[in-house]
Amino acid sequence: PIIKTIILCGHNNIPLRGHRDDGNLNIDSIVSGEGNFRSLLRYRIDAGDSMLESHLSTASKTATYISKTTQNELIEICGDLIREQILAEVKHATFFTVIGDETTDVNTIEQFTFCLRYVFQNKVHEKFISFLPAEDRTGEGLARLILEEMKNLGLNPNFMVGQAYDGCSAMSGKFNGCHAHIKKLFPTALYLQCASHSLNLAISDSCFIIIIQNCIGSITEIYNYFNSSSKRTLYLKQIINNSNKKKLASVCDTRWVERHDAVITFGQLYPFIMTCFEKIIEEETGKNQALAFNYLKNIQSSCFIISLCILKKCLSMTLPIAAGLQAPDNDIMDCKRLVDDVLFMFKQMRNEKLNEEYGEILSEVKQLCELSGTQLTVMRGVGRQMYRPNAPAQTPEEYYRVNLFIPIMDHFIVSLTNRFSAHQWMAYNVSILIPSMIEHKSFDDLKDSIIFYEAYLPSPHLIKEEFQLYKRKWLNEAPEDRPNNAIDAYVRCNGTFFPNIKVLLQIYATLPVTTATGERSFSTLKLVCFGLVSAGGFVSYGRVGGGNHHGGQIGDKVLFEKLHSIVSYQLHLDNTLKESYSNEASLILSTIFNICKPVIESARTK
Repeated sequence: PIIKTIILCGHNNIPLRGHRDDGNLNIDSIVSGEGNFRSLLRYRIDAGDSMLESHLSTASKTATYISKTTQNELIEICGDLIREQILAEVKHATFFTVIGDETTDVNTIEQFTFCLRYVFQNKVHEKFISFLPAEDRTGEGLARLILEEMKNLGLNPNFMVGQAYDGCSAMSGKFNGCHAHIKKLFPTALYLQCASHSLNLAISDSCFIIIIQNCIGSITEIYNYFNSSSKRTLYLKQIINNSNKKKLASVCDTRWVERHDAVITFGQLYPFIMTCFEKIIEEETGKNQALAFNYLKNIQSSCFIISLCILKKCLSMTLPIAAGLQAPDNDIMDCKRLVDDVLFMFKQMRNEKLNEEYGEILSEVKQLCELSGTQLTVMRGVGRQMYRPNAPAQTPEEYYRVNLFIPIMDHFIVSLTNRFSAHQWMAYNVSILIPSMIEHKSFDDLKDSIIFYEAYLPSPHLIKEEFQLYKRKWLNEAPEDRPNNAIDAYVRCNGTFFPNIKVLLQIYATLPVTTATGERSFSTLKLVCFGLVSAGGFVSYGRVGGGNHHGGQIGDKVLFEKLHSIVSYQLHLDNTLKESYSNEASLILSTIFNICKPVIESARTK
């Protein structure tokens, strides 16, 4: 029961310790603040767990096994068991990718999250392994940290076929970045920047136009204005009706989907926000009234309204890819397809459907202008314009079309193309063996990959004939039956007939797409720092994080059985040692008594 309770707490993010949880567990005590662990044990006893009740009632104070030391030991054993299971899968898979990211914990210590991606049982897995304190945050220092952790885990870096980090200079630097130092030692460890970060940067690049920046800045300030006051938040909630959105979202710089949500939500709640500002102006005084007046005038301006509508249109197109890229089972072909689809839509909107799409935006702009009592006007023009576009136009509609809509379309297209150039290059190499794309590929297209991965191929000298048979096999299949990504192609590839191609497909499926798994582990890190080991003494972040992050993945029953066998062996060992110590102590006392007996008798006679 004690082991099961600890596993339950770990799986459900429940802190174990409280303020008063030392000593024996008194079943009849009403002392508060004993903590969740002891409260759950008491609850089990109340529910009729006679075995636990008997143990806690009859065991000596030093053998209850509910102290914080025992809790931490059991937590560490759980973490080690989960990690062993993952590492066994990685070693069985042979090839793996390292996924890493950095964050600062509540103790202002830089923590590096170490995750692995691999193919096991015909599925792509991305698993968190550990948090590593990073004292040296240079590219060389981080590379050394990663390689040391791999050595400690017993992983062979020669089978590391990929690296996925964000775009910071310490990671992505061409000569002194972390990936560059690792690639010098292990050339097949290809580096791909996180696709979600690339998308986020592409959107940031595209929003450099000053009018768009002002719009995003206003949305952020208005969110903070409402979020900083419960009274103003209540005003907004009371006004909002007939909308599935009940509050504003923040424009977060790092959370990839939230920026899209913030702009789209603001557009949906625009009429309610305007009404709320009008109410605050009527009922409030002083600074709050002045701020509400300024914000109202800002969002009623024609520049803000048309910028909001254009942004909402663009981000509505990138929202699906922002969410889709974070799936852990995506491969490079899925990433390419998502990016290609978005690029196609932007190019179509920029060229063939320019008038149609801009007409829809103008229709929404006019509705909002009518609602706010605003007239669409041209911004003030000067002879020498330095900070915003100022191309001449006959009408306001034409002005914003030339100076705002077309430039932002062009920047989205260019930025997405540039930011994903490495992903496109890698996707081209992978596509050579993807059955849905193999029809127009030749063996010459595969030569670079064969040279690069020759050390991993079982028989590279036979791959030309193997490729020809592989291509013929899929050309005989109907197009709709051909796999369109690496993992599906790997699953359906017969390793007996196509051993070299099977290996290449496994490597391609192992290549990283995003660092979303690493980002998710940061939420676990916060829980670990704040709650899961609260007042519990020292215990490894990685072990607690592993128990929470992979909760239930190796099965409660399996984890319990392994942990129970370890603890049972330890208890048997402890009892054996105690018996041995007891026998040895008796022998020593007997010897001392025999030595001292003559002296004692002599003293008595005197």
